[in-house]
Amino acid sequence: MSLADATESSAAAPIYFDPKVIGDLVLIDGGVIANDPALLAYLHATYNLKQKKVRIVSIGTGMAPTTQIDPNTTSDYTWLAEVGTLLTSTE
Repeated sequence: MSLADATESSAAAPIYFDPKVIGDLVLIDGGVIANDPALLAYLHATYNLKQKKVRIVSIGTGMAPTTQIDPNTTSDYTWLAEVGTLLTSTE
């Protein structure tokens, strides 16, 4: 497969971009099927390869800066808007 075909296939997210057709293959972005590749690798190792001990090291893709929220002056709307950040923050 050429680099151009691989790139177009990887970017082929339904609704945004049409699937890439190569011969009788119809290819789409892998995130549509498995948005968490580490979980897919773990499941493959434990169920298909019958591994009992699996170690996954994830380096991530970066970190968004967080803002401090003052609980005394923050509205309920701000808490609601920031709930995702609060749940996933590592600070």
